[in-house]
Amino acid sequence: MVHRGNSFARERRDRMEVHGETHDPAAIAFQEGKPLQAFSIEFGRDCLRAMLNVLKGLTVAVPYPVAAYSGWYHGVATVDSNHESQLANPLGAIYHLGYRALALISFSLASGAGTNLTLACFRPRRCYQGDKWHGVPREALRDLLRLYLLVIAAIFVASFWEYFAP
Repeated sequence: MVHRGNSFARERRDRMEVHGETHDPAAIAFQEGKPLQAFSIEFGRDCLRAMLNVLKGLTVAVPYPVAAYSGWYHGVATVDSNHESQLANPLGAIYHLGYRALALISFSLASGAGTNLTLACFRPRRCYQGDKWHGVPREALRDLLRLYLLVIAAIFVASFWEYFAP
């Protein structure tokens, strides 16, 4: 939408950018020349968001509209303040798409981990037929924890990429 010149998408992008520059603690820290502080804020906040995505995933249905909005949001963010594509420059495209891919992977895994846990309770696969903890298959809980560790690693790389990549 934004690359085709849609005024609604461009106006929304501009409002999000101004709000982020003036209210986001990570963006403010980065603007003040404190990339380590910005990285720490972003990493911690995204770990919390991932945990919230796990909880959303438990509902099974909520992740889908959230994913649609997230895709729109990330698409709108692919233009800069001059409404020029950040994907036009090859290095800019690698930086931007690399960060967005890592963010998408981490939050998708988090939502999927929650959904898997719910499905393991109601329609357990053969690998989840063993021991249960309060009605939840223990192996499904272990899978959730393993996936969340992977999510944390992806968030770490994404946050590092955002604030320390050239």
